[in-house]
Amino acid sequence: MNKFNFLENSNNSYNQLAVISFFSILLILGSVTFKDYGISIDEEFQRSSGFYWLNYLLNFTPFEELKILSQEKFESIKGFTVMSPKDVPFYGIIFDVPLAFLEIILNIEESKNYFYLRHYINFLIFFLSSIFFYKILINRFSNLYISLIGTLFYVLSPRIYGASFYNNKDILFLSLFTITIFFCFKAIEKFD
Repeated sequence: MNKFNFLENSNNSYNQLAVISFFSILLILGSVTFKDYGISIDEEFQRSSGFYWLNYLLNFTPFEELKILSQEKFESIKGFTVMSPKDVPFYGIIFDVPLAFLEIILNIEESKNYFYLRHYINFLIFFLSSIFFYKILINRFSNLYISLIGTLFYVLSPRIYGASFYNNKDILFLSLFTITIFFCFKAIEKFD
């Protein structure tokens, strides 16, 4: 049996249907509600930082048109509370640079749409981590109901669910940490 199969401990078709239904409902719920969350205080800065560092990275490539578009986007971001990424270069860019690149590629011009894109991608990463969280629980307890209820607690905690749309620092860290823990457990099992 494939160790990384999504339904690895689901013995019958009822259990498989329950797991697929659970995650389908979660995905649909997130896809419907991602526009219902406002902009956090630092999202404009994170966007600015993404374009600043994208522009920096493009200096090492021959893509002049992308560099010009990135520079224009960076210079267009204004605000009374938006500090310059040059002054605080220690913020992580693992989420911001790919989103800045996507904004250019998808030619997103309306401000609400680039925040919607950020919120939806942030949710998709969190959704992926919830699958890995479920797999951690199913490997630990071998009980479908405990695993689904535990995953429900992980996902629907009001603080975490809301932040899964707009908090691209803490939720991204939580998501990547959860995925990493799953693979750590798999590596430990392999050597036992």
